[in-house]
Amino acid sequence: MEKIKNLLIYAGLDPETFDSVRTEWIGYNKRNLMIYSAIATCVFVIMVFVNIFSKKVEPSYNYYYALLAILTAIIFLCAKVVLDRTPGLTLPLFYMFMCVMYGFAMRITMLHDDVNTVVAVALLLVAPFLFIDRPIRQIILTLAVLIAMNVVSHISKKPDIAVIDMWNSIPIGVATMAIEIVQMRDKFQGFANKGRIIYLSETDVLTGTKNRNTYEDRILRESEKSVEGMVIVYADVNGLHEMNNTKGHAAGDEMLKTVASALIDSFGSDNTYRIGGDEFVVVLSSGSLEKTRREMDRITGKLEEKEYHISVGVAAGSKESSDLPGLVKTAEHEMYDRKEEYYRTNNISRRRVRTS
Repeated sequence: MEKIKNLLIYAGLDPETFDSVRTEWIGYNKRNLMIYSAIATCVFVIMVFVNIFSKKVEPSYNYYYALLAILTAIIFLCAKVVLDRTPGLTLPLFYMFMCVMYGFAMRITMLHDDVNTVVAVALLLVAPFLFIDRPIRQIILTLAVLIAMNVVSHISKKPDIAVIDMWNSIPIGVATMAIEIVQMRDKFQGFANKGRIIYLSETDVLTGTKNRNTYEDRILRESEKSVEGMVIVYADVNGLHEMNNTKGHAAGDEMLKTVASALIDSFGSDNTYRIGGDEFVVVLSSGSLEKTRREMDRITGKLEEKEYHISVGVAAGSKESSDLPGLVKTAEHEMYDRKEEYYRTNNISRRRVRTS
């Protein structure tokens, strides 16, 4: 029972993963809504002009198609203008669009009392491919359309045709709901898989920081920008090699995760990068040198309470600063000076390594 509930509400994902892909499926629906509403508007406008030159069509039909064209045009404009600011309106607008289209299908159904309902059935089968939402809501819409379709059929069609429509609606409805469940499950799973791939490509899995590839992309992307106001923190974990040798790699991993967590808590995961085995860099687009130094002193003190030690270099951009790579290099040199001081103060023999 729990699996069925999960499938209907979260399309087979866990609630956290479902919420994490919300931006993806809202964007997907917005793009589709703009495309389909634009196509529908064009079709209804064409129908208006065709009917104007056709003497066999009642004028009332023209007014109806013109109304549909106006409604779908309004939906298109809302999707184009409003949804960037209020993405939460995407689904209500899409359901509004679907109601307009189902209304059109019902109206076509009423034109001939001796012909089975075809347009509404076709739209019903296509609907699961037009947009994505929680399966339970799509199923509710499908049931509502089936009821409305049968009511319209019984009102506007011959009794024998209405009975056929009623019996046809049962397997069609079941098939549509099954398609909706499978389609939504596959779509949401695809969004989740895409999110995992992006996460793994950008994130250092051990520590939760961004990885070196992401760091280098950002440095490259911002290398031509002015570094005035930017702050770089370059931190190196002291004694990782010794920790791994004496207490095992699990202890070393725990030290790295503790340092990373402290940096993320202060500067955010999007600004914190693990660029080497024991090296972390924080890139702040704007900040204060003194404030950042005070924060790093606080972090260093908290880590020392756990007997973890880091060497830190901090550099801030100014009008005289050359570029972002140069700013990083300044912070790195300061970090190496602090690291040598740490090993010298603690009488630990260590070969000095400095990048040029």
